[in-house]
Amino acid sequence: MEQQKGNILFATDLSINMHKVFEQAALMAINFNTKVTILHVLVDNPEAKRHMMSIFGDDQYQNIRREHQERAQKVLTGKNTEARKIQQALTKVFFEQERKLNFTDTDTFIDKILIAEGPSIADEIYSTATDEGCRCIVMGCPSQGLLSGALGDKILKKVLKVSKIPVLVVPFED
Repeated sequence: MEQQKGNILFATDLSINMHKVFEQAALMAINFNTKVTILHVLVDNPEAKRHMMSIFGDDQYQNIRREHQERAQKVLTGKNTEARKIQQALTKVFFEQERKLNFTDTDTFIDKILIAEGPSIADEIYSTATDEGCRCIVMGCPSQGLLSGALGDKILKKVLKVSKIPVLVVPFED
């Protein structure tokens, strides 16, 4: 059987709960000898945009939007540094078990950090995974939400409904 190619897409809302979800994406990347593409989606809601612009004005709204994008990028860049530490620790564990891994201290399994914007977070997650040729999508969901409401929130439900590639749902305590 031919090994499937492609990165793992880690979809994050930048909350503290995503740390556990990221660890699972990192483990998969090491096990499958691939990389992780990190994605955060900013919601582009025309109605909310009009409302915000009527309150703040066009210039102030654009400044707020730009600041939000910059904060998201800083958080994601911070995850990149964290990822190197996690990757190095995980590599040592796996290296002792299987000497096949060829990571060095300067390697990272993070391929890209993307910030997308669109009216539907779920659609952006799936289209990014498809566009990037990802083999799997890794998402988090509160463990309480896994059973209530038939598998979590509406974003997760929609991704599961439209995705033609596997989706790994990592439960976390809310």
